[in-house]
Amino acid sequence: GKYAVLFKYRGRTLFKLFIKNNAPILAYVLDNNAQAEMIIDDEDMLEGAKQIVNVRMKRVDREIDGKY
Repeated sequence: GKYAVLFKYRGRTLFKLFIKNNAPILAYVLDNNAQAEMIIDDEDMLEGAKQIVNVRMKRVDREIDGKY
């Protein structure tokens, strides 16, 4: 089976975290609305995932606050 958790911020989905092939996966949407996935299997990938989350949060803030 597949387990997933959606993480939301200010009512918008930031990313989905799930397990696939026994590895944690971060799924998110790019600026062009394409879907992307990142396998979080070491410290560097975890740091990259944190940066993606921060960028997504800033984008949500800009969209909601109207500051483009």
